[in-house]
Amino acid sequence: MKSPENAVPDKSQLHKAQVLHSDLVGVDPDGLLQLCVEEKIKALLRQYDNIFSPTFKGYNGAVGALEAKVNMGPVQPPQRKGRIPQYSKTQLVTLQEKGLKYCVVSTLFCGVRGICEVYNGDAWIRDGVRGTYLPCTCARPPTTKTIIAHKQATILCWLLEFGSIRASPNRIATLSICQSPKTTRALRSLVGAYKLLSCVIKKSSGLLSLLENAVAVCESKDTILWTEELNSAFSSAQNALSTCRSIALPLPTDQLWIVTDGALKTCGLRVTLYVIRNDNLLLARFFSAKLRQTLRQWLPCEIEAISIAASIKHFSPYIIQSSSTACVLTDSKPYVQAFELCRGEFSSSTLVSTFLSTASRYQVFIRHVSDLRRTVAHLRQGTRPSKKLTNIKDIKRYLNVASLVNDGLLVVKRNLPFAPCRELIIVPRQTPKVRKEQNSTNPPETIGSSFAADVLKRERQLVFVLRECVTSYTFTKLFDSERHQDLRDAIIQLLAEVHPLNGPIAVFRTDPASGFKTLVKDELLARQRITIELGRPKNVNKNSVAEKAIQELEDEILCSNPSSPILKPVMLSLVTARLNTRIQNRGLSAREMWTQRDQFSNKQIPLTDQNLIIAQHERRSKNHSHSERKKCP
Repeated sequence: MKSPENAVPDKSQLHKAQVLHSDLVGVDPDGLLQLCVEEKIKALLRQYDNIFSPTFKGYNGAVGALEAKVNMGPVQPPQRKGRIPQYSKTQLVTLQEKGLKYCVVSTLFCGVRGICEVYNGDAWIRDGVRGTYLPCTCARPPTTKTIIAHKQATILCWLLEFGSIRASPNRIATLSICQSPKTTRALRSLVGAYKLLSCVIKKSSGLLSLLENAVAVCESKDTILWTEELNSAFSSAQNALSTCRSIALPLPTDQLWIVTDGALKTCGLRVTLYVIRNDNLLLARFFSAKLRQTLRQWLPCEIEAISIAASIKHFSPYIIQSSSTACVLTDSKPYVQAFELCRGEFSSSTLVSTFLSTASRYQVFIRHVSDLRRTVAHLRQGTRPSKKLTNIKDIKRYLNVASLVNDGLLVVKRNLPFAPCRELIIVPRQTPKVRKEQNSTNPPETIGSSFAADVLKRERQLVFVLRECVTSYTFTKLFDSERHQDLRDAIIQLLAEVHPLNGPIAVFRTDPASGFKTLVKDELLARQRITIELGRPKNVNKNSVAEKAIQELEDEILCSNPSSPILKPVMLSLVTARLNTRIQNRGLSAREMWTQRDQFSNKQIPLTDQNLIIAQHERRSKNHSHSERKKCP
């Protein structure tokens, strides 16, 4: 508060008042403060007695303006690069009023050195003095709920007590006895409430893995099908609530110890933060996360590297504010050797080198822990200990003498007496096989059963492109957005007249876009005997047929009408018809192979579907050798 206009006069002028509103505030109920500090706090409360009056309407008024910082997320200021402000004046006022409920402590007791700041369940205690305002729904702070220098208090869903914090028993009891949700929205709410307690529960991400997968691609109103595996995961998550631990709140003077562990079998990481305070080891926080399934191909030391980088970034607020250097404990010996050698400049793996930069940025110390228990745990998970990599003779020599130069080459410096220093490039004894073998999918059984689809974005227009894989016959359609409903409608409209309703299943090859991912298990497409096959994300040629169709369509649009960039439905139909009449390398056009009739005389052509399918597959197989030589470095 600054310069209050309605401040209460001195104590000598209050002889007529029987009881002050500020006398109802609980000051040092447990006798933790010194007598002089307690008197200063009471004097400050008497000075601002109006605030605790029942007739006081709000904090923004005659008493004085509040000073508060509102966090609006990682948004650049509107003055940069001509950005338009995302928050109007009325929205800012509303946002500030919502934040007053929890920032009132630091405002009211700005003269007190000890302040308790609460944000997302985290609390920081300064100078050993605690001040807490219990949240309520009204705008005026209730006098009886304001506590200064408390020994124990409940803040949101957390119980704060003597520098430690633990989950509220009411929150744990509610989650432990709740029934399994029936809808996706209810299950997502349950998972969100459970994640609030992840810092006090070990392996929380592994417990919620199956529950999160069950609602990943579902809509909010969908009903959850509870299988035996899903019920078991739900019961395990509820049983884990009984293992909630009480964690200590880190102080800037504490020594931080971060213990990491990454697993390939479960494809996840688990981190524990400890603090040393007064020669006592205290548990500070748990952290766990799931990794992408594509990381199963990584080496164990690379999984440990990403675990260390993720843990350092997660605990970076504590590391930055700590006065001592944080220490990370890991059982990955190659990672520690690379870190100690050049501080992020060299490693036997490029992925390890990438994550080493995170350790150098936050200036943490990494130490190797050689423990038989940790090695046995790796073996039980089905992974080999990563330290076996150091048994290779060449790797040992590299770690001792090698270094990286500016151009990225691995060299060894040669220092001879009376001779200039030279750098020798290290050449491996065995060169790995870099020629990638090419392959193709199996040919379809009939024409009209295999398609490739993609979306062309041009001049703020979206064109759905569909091509039959054998004849290269192309279908196109303009649509509004890339939502899965619009994509599904476009597929059904284009194939309704050419695909038999009771015929074989039509397979669509698409890229792993979000709209196509949702259609993988679509019921409406399944009733139309249509399935979606997603290409592998790391495969460059995952949807080569559709990409070639888009290139040919763009060229045909430029040739047809280069002066009019905007496409109309009639223009798109004519362009697609010209594209299907172009003669291909087989001597026939896509229209002739699709209809088996001559496009000039409309007479029947003696063709068989099986001959077209076999000829196309043989031609693709012969082209593999050329692709391999082109992609070989």
